[in-house]
Amino acid sequence: MCPRHYQAGYATLIIILVLLFALTTLMLSSARSSKTEQLIAGNNLRSQEAENIAEATLNYAVAWSSQNPLPWQDNRDATIQCGADPGCPSLPTNLIANDGSDFSLNLQWQRNPNQPNFIKITASASQATNHASSTVSCFIDQHGVMIPGAWRDF
Repeated sequence: MCPRHYQAGYATLIIILVLLFALTTLMLSSARSSKTEQLIAGNNLRSQEAENIAEATLNYAVAWSSQNPLPWQDNRDATIQCGADPGCPSLPTNLIANDGSDFSLNLQWQRNPNQPNFIKITASASQATNHASSTVSCFIDQHGVMIPGAWRDF
């Protein structure tokens, strides 16, 4: 028979293996959590970029509207879509952000037939690869002056 002092190492080995398994599981869980946090941070960054681009486009459109008349026609739909309709400012349809992300821009003026003195400008920026997008809008009067708080009234 084997002496008893040889079997004492087996208990230590089992304890060490259990601790190693627990530590490995903890490290894998931590790595997975870290990767998820990186994905969330990246999505937040792209969403913030889309919002900034949309707001900059809207500010450009409001400034352009105050300096240029919009080509409204009484007998046609009261929507002007940049890129498809004449009378829009020269605006790129795509914009490359600092990190190389490609955003599509969309700009639209819309007049409500029931309230023709107010014009709604809508600007949007979207990124197809990461599904980040943002849309912002505001109302202006016929002279291009932004109306604060007016979107709540419509």
